[in-house]
Amino acid sequence: MKLYVFRHAEAEDLGKNGVFLDEQRQLTEKGRADAKKMGAYLKQKQRKINLILHSPLLRAVQTAEILATEWGGELKAVSELSTDYGARTYLEVVGKHKNIEHLAIVAHQPTLTKLISTLVSGEHNAQFRFEPCSVALIRIGATLVGGELELLLSPNDLP
Repeated sequence: MKLYVFRHAEAEDLGKNGVFLDEQRQLTEKGRADAKKMGAYLKQKQRKINLILHSPLLRAVQTAEILATEWGGELKAVSELSTDYGARTYLEVVGKHKNIEHLAIVAHQPTLTKLISTLVSGEHNAQFRFEPCSVALIRIGATLVGGELELLLSPNDLP
């Protein structure tokens, strides 16, 4: 399986434009542009995608929708990818979809760096910068550990 792990794109701060609930934060213009750029880049590089699982929080929904428009793939909201859950739950979500050859998830920090670290090293302690709309591509086997990190890319890295 190839797993694309995305952090949602840049979202508005709480309190801006009358939004006071975290789950209602929407993407900024920069966030929308970054998601579009990332999706177009992955399509241009002929990276395949079958299914994009995403958090039900608005900023993740919007990121996933833009990625799907640019890149393709079926969309599916998964409540267990919200900010209410941790890396173990995210790992269970991936495990339930391990028969999908090219899977993407769009979710939230700091859980994503713990998930990536667990998939690659078996440990969840790694600390690294994972900016909004960044993607990590991990080739993983049936056991979901000992994966190989093939790509770590931020929108700022794109031409």
